[in-house]
Amino acid sequence: LNTGLMVDCSHANSQKDHAKQISVCQSIVDQRRSGDCPIRGVMIESHLVGGNQPIAAPNKLTYGKSITDACLGW
Repeated sequence: LNTGLMVDCSHANSQKDHAKQISVCQSIVDQRRSGDCPIRGVMIESHLVGGNQPIAAPNKLTYGKSITDACLGW
């Protein structure tokens, strides 16, 4: 069997701070460069607009901004 890990750069790995996903991903890149590493991919929470927003009336929502977890913006 070909085994490998996919790492979620968000949630507990970033201490629930969406901006820390970048440093988590950089750590994974460093681990991959160092040699034998079972990590095969990463998951990053992102959306068109960074951060998140509370659920509000549809005309009050920012298009492309998460209403759940905070995300990195594009």
